[in-house]
Amino acid sequence: LDFGTGWGRICRVFLHDIEPHGILGVDPLPFMVDACRQTFEGSGVSFQAIDPLAPTSLPAESFDLITAYSVFSHLNQSVSTAWMAEFLRLLRPGGIVVATTHDVDLLQFCRKLRAEGADESADFLWHRLLARAFGDLDDAERRYWAGEFVHAPHGGGDALDSSYYGDSMFDLSFVQRSWAHLLEPVAFEHANGPSGLPQSAFALRKRVQVVAAP
Repeated sequence: LDFGTGWGRICRVFLHDIEPHGILGVDPLPFMVDACRQTFEGSGVSFQAIDPLAPTSLPAESFDLITAYSVFSHLNQSVSTAWMAEFLRLLRPGGIVVATTHDVDLLQFCRKLRAEGADESADFLWHRLLARAFGDLDDAERRYWAGEFVHAPHGGGDALDSSYYGDSMFDLSFVQRSWAHLLEPVAFEHANGPSGLPQSAFALRKRVQVVAAP
């Protein structure tokens, strides 16, 4: 399951290793789903529009792997937690979620944008939003390293409104404290680590229940 598939950039990677009929991309933006259906036409990969908020109508325990690139870097805490609970329902035992979020380094970029007056002058809308985001940046960084979920609600256009969408960041300690009761944390890598990803990446696994012999 490619959650928040966008234009299908992650689906394309898995076509090398997974039969196309075993790949489903979902997104809350219908025009993205339509674009994927056109560009993947005839490939066997499926795409489906979903509501921005959990749950889905997808069958339980139907996926071994869920990817979510640049999704939890935008959702607020309550919506993120609700989706983690839905992933618990959707994964088969032993299944994995691999996702990303913004790294604390984004705050340094926000400082740079503010110093440049980008809140008024930047051509790129996201840069104007970031220049105004997160309030006191020193306090936002303190909260990040204290294990808090740091979120700036400014929306993303279309169905991505500010009630749940903006820019977000959190560290491994937040994942361990807030989601470990749902899914087992197995990895966390900060941005620009060995994988070279520009966002922090993390993986969680659905626990396998061991039934004791009679």
